[in-house]
Amino acid sequence: MAQERIKSARYPGVYWRESSKNRFNGRPDRCFVFCVKIEGKLKWVNVGWLSEGISEKQAAQARKDYLTHTKDFLSRQDTPCQAALSPETAQTSESSATPAKKRGCSNIKTHLATVPQVTTTQTYTLNDAVELYLSYLATDTSCGDSRDRNGYDVTFRNTLGKMPLSEIKAGQIQQIKNELLKRLAPATVLRRLSTCRAAVFYAIKQEMWTGVNPFGRDRLTMPRPQNKGERFLTPEEAKTLLVELQKRSPALHDMAWLSLKTGLRSTEIFRLQGADIDINAGVLWITEKGGNRTALHVSRQVIDKLAAYGRQPSEYIFPDRHGGKMTHISDTFERVCVKLGWNPATPQEKGKRDFRKRVWFHTLRHTFASWLAQSGKVTLYELRDLMRHKSITMTERYAHLIPAQTFKKTAIIDEIL
Repeated sequence: MAQERIKSARYPGVYWRESSKNRFNGRPDRCFVFCVKIEGKLKWVNVGWLSEGISEKQAAQARKDYLTHTKDFLSRQDTPCQAALSPETAQTSESSATPAKKRGCSNIKTHLATVPQVTTTQTYTLNDAVELYLSYLATDTSCGDSRDRNGYDVTFRNTLGKMPLSEIKAGQIQQIKNELLKRLAPATVLRRLSTCRAAVFYAIKQEMWTGVNPFGRDRLTMPRPQNKGERFLTPEEAKTLLVELQKRSPALHDMAWLSLKTGLRSTEIFRLQGADIDINAGVLWITEKGGNRTALHVSRQVIDKLAAYGRQPSEYIFPDRHGGKMTHISDTFERVCVKLGWNPATPQEKGKRDFRKRVWFHTLRHTFASWLAQSGKVTLYELRDLMRHKSITMTERYAHLIPAQTFKKTAIIDEIL
């Protein structure tokens, strides 16, 4: 029997339903569908399954393209998706939804691939490249950020963005970079320029444009921010922070507590759902940067606190106000840090303080690692595994926190000589 459709909290007309038999990345597989009104009649269209690479945002784009190209789409009588235009077909039984390639409607994806795009080298603009790139990132929920689009819109959309890529000169980009550095942090400038660089390279890779990337390494030197946070909390500071957060937002308190206990990144906490809690095994299933799934063994205290939320398998443990996935930490965290005197309260004070000494949510992950390093009970390689770093180089920043071990090793020479 088909599962009940669940309405998307973010995209109008988009729904999804879970498979009672098939699983993907440790969770029930999802089939995304959308509905449209054509000539007064409600039509339902299957887009595809999560295991086929379909996302909620892709379903929304499919609905948009469907409405735009309805006449062309309906004229394709050989398309198997025609059968999905009725509620009866959209609610197919689970018995017909086994192999991934036989489920969903692959022809919808084929149809969407035929939507016309700009391909003329002489007219292909930076705006075209960035739109293509950000749309690509949006298909992967683990990538992309609204800050990328907002930063681009403010800086480039109405200036270089309107120019063909073939006409953009390195000197123009350098001038914009210099102006940005007068009023923005180097890390912010780096992010905005990197978006453009990656977008042009992606356009070249997709054969949408041919030429030299004006944002390439041989033409533009990127800012090099020295903004690695050196600050970590003492146990007393951590307790004080948790007390203040509890007064204002119990959910934010629990998120901070969870990061201190496990070293989870904020984005990993945002993605946690009810199905990710394995109570019997004492495991949290984490979706890391890049979309990789990994099992994280945690204490019973952590499991009990998260399980107490009583979330359904597909519900986020820490949802936003609409029930969807959170995208950023509440400003409450910054306000608490300002109140405690850890962060600057005014722009004038901000300019006088060392940027690396500020406290933000990621400081809690840094604190988790620093406390472990200071304990002297874990090696750097063990710490790398606990932090889930891809390279030991990322973990070496904590080496200076193990001075006692280093001293004991060098003392061996004193015994010999």
